Amino acid sequence: MAERCIPTAKLYESVSKLLKGDAPDTLSHLGLSVASMASLTEDSSDLPSETGITREAVTPTLDTTTKTNDTVVCAKTAWEPGAYTVYGAGIFTHVSNSTVLQAFHEWAASVTFEAGDTVDQTIKIQSKQGS
Repeated sequence: MAERCIPTAKLYESVSKLLKGDAPDTLSHLGLSVASMASLTEDSSDLPSETGITREAVTPTLDTTTKTNDTVVCAKTAWEPGAYTVYGAGIFTHVSNSTVLQAFHEWAASVTFEAGDTVDQTIKIQSKQGS
């Protein structure tokens, strides 16, 4: 599988609400997928399976990729997924709502964790002009 990081239609909707002046829900949680993410597209609204793994709260920060503060960064360090095979992660606006996937990061290869193992996950979303 190829590594990919894809924004979803829900993220596009959140940005449009913000530009219109409505208050969208903020990015607040990362989740790990314990099932293949190969079928996910920008129209996906949830990870295939988070069974057994709790979404973790994150505090988004701003970073500079091309222009000042053009990138939102959501990161979780020393995350202990438990004894699972993990395929990637997603960023959400709620701890438990299953229809608020804003972007996902499918890893190049799944990783099998044992109890006590940790993972660091960062998802960056850059605002830039499209073509």
